[in-house]
Amino acid sequence: MNTIPLQDTNKMPFGMHRGKQLSEVPDKYLLWVYENPLSRSSEIYPRLWAYLEDNLEAFKENCK
Repeated sequence: MNTIPLQDTNKMPFGMHRGKQLSEVPDKYLLWVYENPLSRSSEIYPRLWAYLEDNLEAFKENCK
């Protein structure tokens, strides 16, 4: 299992922004992924989930 943390240059693995660099995915969408129970990806995409948690406050601030 790959345990290297995701960076902004890594690609979004699913959804309408699949294939875009994480830095290009709108913060509002990343917040939605994190907050939406249907999109819980902690088991399937643990590195993405860690990225979302690490950047959660920045996403929230940028969505104000």
